[in-house]
Amino acid sequence: METKYQAALIGCGGISYRHARAYLEHGNVEIVAACDINEENLNKVCEEFNIQAGYSDHESLLNAHDIDLVSICTYPKAHAEQTIASAKAGAKAVLCEKPMCLGLGDADDMIDTCRESDTKLVIAHRHRQNPNFTKARELIEEGAIGEPRLIWCYLTSAIIDNGTHIVDMMRYLLGDPEADWVMGHASRQRDTLYQSSPAEESGAGLIAFETGTRALIEMGELTPQDGFNFCILGTEGSLQTTIEGVDWFDKNGANEFRAEPNQGFVEQTREMISWVEGGPEPRNPGEKGRSVTELLMAIHESARSGSLVKLPLEIRGYPMKDRAGSG
Repeated sequence: METKYQAALIGCGGISYRHARAYLEHGNVEIVAACDINEENLNKVCEEFNIQAGYSDHESLLNAHDIDLVSICTYPKAHAEQTIASAKAGAKAVLCEKPMCLGLGDADDMIDTCRESDTKLVIAHRHRQNPNFTKARELIEEGAIGEPRLIWCYLTSAIIDNGTHIVDMMRYLLGDPEADWVMGHASRQRDTLYQSSPAEESGAGLIAFETGTRALIEMGELTPQDGFNFCILGTEGSLQTTIEGVDWFDKNGANEFRAEPNQGFVEQTREMISWVEGGPEPRNPGEKGRSVTELLMAIHESARSGSLVKLPLEIRGYPMKDRAGSG
């Protein structure tokens, strides 16, 4: 008999609609509760998905229901507290939106609490489920372009916003290598915020992976508009990949691959539920989210200190918060 799951949405902004639809697509999930500090957002989500119980805070929600699956769709600075509370309340799995959190201290607390509570922690780096990026990863792993030497990508948003998707995808394409050191710059000339946390207008990072590959990330308002386009230079060819497909040059000439793209919401939810049921670990577990958090914080620490930052990273918080003097 198919297991039925009860799900809850913590946070009812725009991204929560994608989480809700992914749960309902699965078929054996009922969304029984939601919460948001914004009553209008809460009411809209509850009406849209026929959610019977709405709350203004996550504590009330978790105290009132036995929730199996929790989606954390709030601002990044709340992710750790809400993930930890969900795990302690007995959730079987937590799907936390990106970025995972704003500091390694929070990331470790999230992972440790979920492990102690036997809660599966998944971070919504959903582009790992895109078949075109997966094909690109396979080609690189097979040696289609030789040894990758440089990977480059840019996007018009903050490092802690979609920078998390870029760094995660760079790691995914390269086989999730660890890094040796990071150099970064983040220009903050105004009181720029991303979801109420300090952020830069423009930023860049250079990551040296243990494999010898270098990664260059450019973020912010001055970058070109056609972002999330990954270019990889190898010793025997080159590869370019987007959500839409893969193009690469090897010793035989030009090649291309096109698969129907997806946004990954349904696929990451399916993988998470399979994991709960004893299946394989999904492509975006908490530990991989921690690795991305470490690199993002290292970029900001290098920007703050003006120095190269060696890994593993020692600082536990968010360097931009200290630099901005606000929270």
